[in-house]
Amino acid sequence: MLEQARQWLLERGNVQQTLLDPDLLDELTLALKALEEDKSLRADVLEARLGLLRALAAWHDSGQQGLRRNFALQARDLTKSLSASEWRWLEALFDLERLNIASFAQVGWLSGDLVFSWQGRRLELAPLHCVGLPLDDLLVADALTAPRQWWLIENRTSFELQARQRPAGVALLWMPGRPSPAWLATVSHLLQLAPAPAWISADADPAGVDIACTVGSRWEQAGLTWEPYQMGLAQWQSTTQRWPLNAHDRRLLGVLLARPSLPASLRALCEAMQTEGRKAEQEAWL
Repeated sequence: MLEQARQWLLERGNVQQTLLDPDLLDELTLALKALEEDKSLRADVLEARLGLLRALAAWHDSGQQGLRRNFALQARDLTKSLSASEWRWLEALFDLERLNIASFAQVGWLSGDLVFSWQGRRLELAPLHCVGLPLDDLLVADALTAPRQWWLIENRTSFELQARQRPAGVALLWMPGRPSPAWLATVSHLLQLAPAPAWISADADPAGVDIACTVGSRWEQAGLTWEPYQMGLAQWQSTTQRWPLNAHDRRLLGVLLARPSLPASLRALCEAMQTEGRKAEQEAWL
């Protein structure tokens, strides 16, 4: 079973995809390694966990999003088919939220001097460090005070840290990894209510560059400007992190560098990553 799984992962890594998540390849590789090293696993448990790896990959590749019960239904045809120990195992090895497998309703995390309105009923965020609001509720807000600047941050720890010291007039929005269609639709709605330029801060890795461009396109569609912020060559060069690029990273770099619209600062970062073969996470400096 392990040999078949190794072959499956190798073949999957060699398949050309346009929407790659290099982090998932790393996670799958580490999960398979952990299973190989665990000599105490019964054969039936090993088989079940290998099946979950394939189910996660299929969920990602088909662009699905939903609650844990939705993933369980896809994986095993029953919404409560995964045991508590299986969920703990998945949580230890995978960023399920990034893979759009949510425990509960999808939430947007914000911080700043923002005032939302729903048919005259107001919610002020300024007194709070940060707050999570269901995307469905944000989509039906009918008014929002416009900040001077939006600032989107990918790493959750970095988002919460910057939320405690946010500059005046800047509204922060947590960017949950590769954003789901629902999250992107919510961002477009917020921009209709409160148009302002954006800083976008993602990891200094190929996926981070791709995410920044994907989210930045929402500003472009709204006729607004955006720029990469705190994710450029300077941050990448100064960090002590030396995470090696994997096959998906290198393939994605080729896709990114072929885009004429890639911002100059991100092109310089991609070229440097390609030359030195390494990437970094923004938590090291932001």
